[in-house]
Amino acid sequence: IRDSAKVDAGARYAILAILRYTIIVVAVLTGINTLGIDTSAFTYFAGAFGVGLAFGLQDIFANFFAGLIMLLERPVRVGDTIEVGGSSGRVEAIKLRGTNIRTFDNTTITIPNREMIGARLTNLLRDMEFGRITVNVGVSYSSDPAKVERVLMLVARRHPEICRDPEPFVRFTGFGDSSLDFVLRAYTNDVGGRWRIGSELHKQVFEAFARSDIEIPFPQRDLHIRSDVRTAPEA
Repeated sequence: IRDSAKVDAGARYAILAILRYTIIVVAVLTGINTLGIDTSAFTYFAGAFGVGLAFGLQDIFANFFAGLIMLLERPVRVGDTIEVGGSSGRVEAIKLRGTNIRTFDNTTITIPNREMIGARLTNLLRDMEFGRITVNVGVSYSSDPAKVERVLMLVARRHPEICRDPEPFVRFTGFGDSSLDFVLRAYTNDVGGRWRIGSELHKQVFEAFARSDIEIPFPQRDLHIRSDVRTAPEA
């Protein structure tokens, strides 16, 4: 029962933010009504002020309403890891003006909310039970494809953070300029640690190939030199 009633951090943040701004608006309107202030005197001022806001503060209002949309629809939540506008990192706060993101370089950037709504946004952690890791590798043309597949599968299955369900798999993807190309795809429950696990898999594949005498070739080019000696015509 406790787990079913528990609200995640992103939902709590969204609810509290909306309540905070609602209370401020209600308090201001209640205060004006209690003091008996005649608001009709502000009619002309409000009209001129609205025109000024429409032209001078349109970016602020665009970010404001985009922030409301984000808090209500919640395309991202506090704690999610996202990629947007060429930046990636973990969402730290969603405010009405912008969204604070802690990048992988440990710096904080604020992205305007209208960019969060209008740009292509990739949420790497939302509602994900596991994440996929991809290892692309090329081997020498003298290698046995079946042996390569066995070694790659063995490396994936031996890693303690790789899921058994769904199971990792290997595909022979094609013939490169100087290599036979393979791809290993595996899954992990530690979605946030995919880059670390992927790095570990790359190192383990390299070591396993060395033990199994499977060569990872480097690009090679043949250079043909043609000798074209021409004799100048005699005068």
